[in-house]
Amino acid sequence: MMRLLSIVGLTMEVAHALRVPMAPHMMASPTGMAILFDCDGVLADTERDGHRVSFNKVFAERGYTFEWTVEEYGRMCEVGGGKERMTAYFNGFNGYCQTGWPEGFKEPTTEELAKGLPVDPDRLELVKGMHARKTELFQELIGSGVVPLRPGVLSIVDEAIAGDVPLAVCSTSNEAAVRTLVQTLMGPERYAKFEFFCGDCVPRKKPNPDVYLLAQESMGLEKAECVVIEDSGIGNKAGKAAGMAVLVTKSTYTAEEDFTGADRIVNELEADGVSLADLRALLPPAAGGKPAGVAAAGGAATRKRPSNPTGWPKAWRSVGPSMDPNDLEPAEAVDGSDYVEDQLPSTASYVEDQRVPQTESFGEYLKKKSKR
Repeated sequence: MMRLLSIVGLTMEVAHALRVPMAPHMMASPTGMAILFDCDGVLADTERDGHRVSFNKVFAERGYTFEWTVEEYGRMCEVGGGKERMTAYFNGFNGYCQTGWPEGFKEPTTEELAKGLPVDPDRLELVKGMHARKTELFQELIGSGVVPLRPGVLSIVDEAIAGDVPLAVCSTSNEAAVRTLVQTLMGPERYAKFEFFCGDCVPRKKPNPDVYLLAQESMGLEKAECVVIEDSGIGNKAGKAAGMAVLVTKSTYTAEEDFTGADRIVNELEADGVSLADLRALLPPAAGGKPAGVAAAGGAATRKRPSNPTGWPKAWRSVGPSMDPNDLEPAEAVDGSDYVEDQLPSTASYVEDQRVPQTESFGEYLKKKSKR
C-alpha cells in the first residue's frame, strides 16, 4: 500500500511539472470530444462510506466528541471542499455544531473568511491539518478496495480510450486521493490516460466553473468538445457555467438536488445504458453532437451572439460579470449570489485584481503566477 501511495505522489509531481497549456484553438481530441469526470459520487460513491468515515476518524483522533452522521454529511456536501466544509461546520452550518470551534480556537484574531476558509492563522492551520490527515486515512481506505467503482464508469472509460477521447478528473477533492482512487480501481493502464485537476488547483471551487475552465484550457480543448459528468447540483452549475454539456448521474446524497440546466439526468450510467455515443449526442453540432438549432429538451432553438472580442480573454469571456449579456450560458446556469461569492470586480482578472493580458491563456497565467 505504501509503495502505491509513493508512486502516486511521484506521479503527481511529474504531472504538475509537465502540465503546460496547449496553444489556444489546438484540439487535443482528434474526435472533437473530451470527457471531464467529477470524482466523488461519479466514479465511486465515496462520500458516505469514504470521506465521511475518514473525517470522523480525524475528529476522534483529536479527542472531539462530535461526528458527522449520514444525514448531516449529506447536507455538509453542499459546501465544496473538505477544508471549507469543516469551516462551515464550526461556524454553525445548518445548526449542526452547537459548540462552535474547538477549545483553543474560540477567540480568533478575526472571524473573516477568504474563499470559504478562515483568515485567522490558527483556525486555518487547524482545518488544513485535519484535512491532510483525513486525506491520508481516505487514501488508505480507497487503497484497500472497499469502495467500488460505480456501475457503467469503466465501460465508458474503455470506450473513450479505444476512441482516443481525452479523459480528465475535475474534483474539489485532494489530488493524491483522487489519483489513488483511479489507479486502485481502474488499474495503471487506464490511470495513465487521465489528466487530473483537483483540490486547490483553482482558488474558487464549484459551483464556480474555474476547475472545468482550467481543464479545458490546459488540455487545449474547445468548450463545445467537453462533456462533464457530475452527480451534484453544485457540480452541474459549475459545468454549465463553464459553457459545457453536462450529464448528471445521481448518487446517494444528491438524488433530490436541483439539476436545472443539465443536458441529461440519469440514475446510474449502466442501468440507464449510457454509452460514449450518448455522451457525444449531448455536444453541440460543431463538435459532432445534436443537429444545429435543436434544443436539448425539444424546446425552441436559441442563437447566441459571440462574446465581445475586446473583453476578457477567450477562456474567460463566459464567466465574469463583464461578459457579453447576450452570451446566456453562465448567466442562466449559476445564480449570481453563488457565482460572484468573492465579488471579483467587473474588469478584474482571476486573482489579485490584475487584468489578464488578452494574449495570455488562463493556463499560462496560472503557471506564471505560481512561479512568483
